[in-house]
Amino acid sequence: MNTQRLKCEATNAALDEPLIESQYLSVYYPPRRVLIRPADSGDQRLLVGKSARLVCGTLSSNPAAHISWQFSRATDDNKVHLGDVSLNETTRDNGFNVENVLSFTPTEEYDGTVVHCIANHPEWKHSVNTSFPLNVMYPPKMLVNDPVTVVMSEGDSFKENLTVRGNPAISLWQWRKNGVPFDHTIGRVFARGAVLSGKQLLSTDAGVYTLTATNSVGSTNITIKLAVEYSARITSISTPVIAATGDTVLLECEADGEPSKANMIHWYKNGEILAAQHRGHKKAILRLNATEQQSGEYTCKADNGIGVPAEGQTFLLVNSAPRVLPVARYAKTAGILGGVAKARCKVYAVPTVEFVWEKDEQLIKKNSSKYSIVNTQIDYSTYESTLWIKNIVPDDYTKKVKCIARNSFGTDHLSIPIIPPTHPDEPFNLTMTNSTLNTISVAWEPRFDGGSDQIFEVKYRRQNDDLIHLVNTTHTNLRLSGLATANTYFFQIRSINARGFASSWTSPVIFATLNEDGVNVAMIRNEKLKLTTWIPYILIFIVLFMLLNVVICCFVCNRTKKRKLREKTEMARTAINGGDVRQVQMYGTMMGNDGMSRRDIDDRPEMSEDEHSVRTMIEVSPNGYMQPIEPMLYESTGLLEYDYQTRSYMGSSQGTRSMTYANVPYPEPPQPSYHSNWNSLQRQSNNNTSPQHHLSTFINPNMGVRAGPINYAQLDGDLV
Repeated sequence: MNTQRLKCEATNAALDEPLIESQYLSVYYPPRRVLIRPADSGDQRLLVGKSARLVCGTLSSNPAAHISWQFSRATDDNKVHLGDVSLNETTRDNGFNVENVLSFTPTEEYDGTVVHCIANHPEWKHSVNTSFPLNVMYPPKMLVNDPVTVVMSEGDSFKENLTVRGNPAISLWQWRKNGVPFDHTIGRVFARGAVLSGKQLLSTDAGVYTLTATNSVGSTNITIKLAVEYSARITSISTPVIAATGDTVLLECEADGEPSKANMIHWYKNGEILAAQHRGHKKAILRLNATEQQSGEYTCKADNGIGVPAEGQTFLLVNSAPRVLPVARYAKTAGILGGVAKARCKVYAVPTVEFVWEKDEQLIKKNSSKYSIVNTQIDYSTYESTLWIKNIVPDDYTKKVKCIARNSFGTDHLSIPIIPPTHPDEPFNLTMTNSTLNTISVAWEPRFDGGSDQIFEVKYRRQNDDLIHLVNTTHTNLRLSGLATANTYFFQIRSINARGFASSWTSPVIFATLNEDGVNVAMIRNEKLKLTTWIPYILIFIVLFMLLNVVICCFVCNRTKKRKLREKTEMARTAINGGDVRQVQMYGTMMGNDGMSRRDIDDRPEMSEDEHSVRTMIEVSPNGYMQPIEPMLYESTGLLEYDYQTRSYMGSSQGTRSMTYANVPYPEPPQPSYHSNWNSLQRQSNNNTSPQHHLSTFINPNMGVRAGPINYAQLDGDLV
């Protein structure tokens, strides 16, 4: 009806002709269809990076359509693109055909994107639109960053799935390792399409793997760096060096490992690290000045933090005289009569050593009916010689064989006694070499076997458990399994030889399994027992301190008693010196000439302490010496007790008389008037029934001590 003429006629009887009015209609309507097509060709495929044009056309709309564009991409955020109007013509039905061109450069992200063409006009109630999916052709593209790094440990497996996107689809996959093409498999690495995998990798599988993906548009490459980590290993080490004292020696060690770390190679001797020069990460050089102290084994260790460190050994052999090594089990040899005994000695020497065996200073010939000798080189500087003694006779048990080792620098020897078969010596140095949750590994060193092959019997029991376990072995180490976790065990070992003789058990030692945290429970208990371990020592210290105080008190008391005794003796002397009587020191019991006993004297009133008798005890030694005795240190029945009364020297109470020992005969006094005084010198026993004793030991300042009867005329000193 658009542009159609609408005519209106009006007529009645009054009109000869009808009245006519007409109007052309203008009808607004949207286009029947909206179409999108590529502007350049009929091929709807777009090429990435190449400019592209899309045409959107409307067919017969009134008025002419307004055209806009939209891409269904999140990055566009519903952005409207207007494009360029390329056609606006009137149709036969007086409508309008409109075409709009949108120009853009597609990328990979445009592939699969839907383009919308929207035709609208304000006079229309609804807009008309259509969509067009973009088919953008682009070469393969990896969805991961290049290069890809894969780090694995030696012996592990991996699988790497690479995602490759391209339009059209990938038509060709090509793999290379370190630039060399391979088909599907190389070493323990497998390639299938975009998937690279490996199983139980070796260090040789490490390398750079390159994938080339190709389609009709182009190709792309991606690199996978496969690193196989493995513990360091020694690749080269110096051979043993024989040098003279003062020579300069270079020991070199090269190692490899992944990863390779700085200073991962070190030289050791006897467990101590040595200063070395490093060349890069993989070489260490040790410079030595050859001396006898520097001689020995050197260890090169390489550790890159992966697995167990690698070790290599070499030797610096400095010329030296032989030195017999102390081996406990070689100290003696034994064999039965008519049997065979084996004597051995081990020697350190540089260069090669020559062995000679002697018996009674006589050279033993090799390979005779009586003896045979076997020499062995254990390593570069250690040698061993074995002497077989056959047809043993009793005379052999009284002899020793001598092992003599010599080279151009000197000699050394070892004498080995031959004894009858006996029990073996107990092993020593029983130690724990390893422990886990339920295992303990122990090792020990053997001693003399008693003349026949020996086995070792290990006895162990769990703490607080009476069940004892016994295990026999011919080796010098043992691994026990099936033990309880986090428990302490007591271990002992002995040796039993083939003749049934057994050594004594070693002292018990304590080993323990680990707990769930991998900690040795014996260490934990030792930490807890540190304080309690000191308690006995503290108690012992306290007891010793108290005993020391007691001894000091006794010493002080004893000195006090002696001092008081000396004071009383001096008082007695002073009393005697008051008259004309010569000074006399006397230990014994004296009675007054008036027949008064000690008790009578003690009972007298108004008598001072100085007037009381002084009492002490004496002991006469076999050589005649007399010394004071502390009564508490002896049995009371073995002591003689004497009283000393100062008044006995005074004679009667009416006066004093002069008296010396020079005119007193032995054993009785010379004058009857003083007889009662000497009779009072007698032993006072507890029951007063003991016979009379006289003291006959005298002290002479010039002659020392004399014992027994003596000529009083020669006496020059005091009677004791």
